[in-house]
Amino acid sequence: MESTVAVAEERLPLEPPGREFPFTRGGADAISTQGWLLVVAGVAAGFTALVVPLPFTDNVLTGWLRALLFVGLPLLALRTASPSGWTAIFARVGAREVKLMVAFALLNIVISLAVGVAVKTFGTVTPNAAIADSAQLAGARLANFFAKVGVQLLGEELVTILPFLAIVAFCRQQAGIGRNASVIIAWLASAVARGARKVVTAMSVQSLMT
Repeated sequence: MESTVAVAEERLPLEPPGREFPFTRGGADAISTQGWLLVVAGVAAGFTALVVPLPFTDNVLTGWLRALLFVGLPLLALRTASPSGWTAIFARVGAREVKLMVAFALLNIVISLAVGVAVKTFGTVTPNAAIADSAQLAGARLANFFAKVGVQLLGEELVTILPFLAIVAFCRQQAGIGRNASVIIAWLASAVARGARKVVTAMSVQSLMT
């Protein structure tokens, strides 16, 4: 009972109760420093595989290889660093999680529309090349495009959450920083990194179109 209360008090004000972030508290599921370096290297390698230009035009095969490496290399690194616990990042999806997904999807749509209207009214916009070009696709090519985007979205989550967990683990286990402060530091760092990745990805968006 005491440990349950301690964990509850440790959470951030808006953070719901439930599972703790995996690999971050030490103990049986901890990943070593070398393991985290391997995971971060896997993330970097996966992202590089997605965005680095090739000396020839991408085709269906190379486009899928990029997307699969984007997902596969970080997962392979995590599995190597934690052979028995790497699946901890994939929690069971229940009714609560489905409700949250629907709520955040609706909120995202509302905010996106509001921002879009504001930018269109008070500024200038440039169309997303990938989405604009996808309007010219049909049939199997259109299905291929969205299937590959789905794989890439999984990769986006991996290259965000894995460095986040690495930073939380380092702050808590190596730097001796408190749990909540570690989460905030990792959240800010991963948000900045995600923004930087978006800029780089936008420059390489044509790799998704074949």
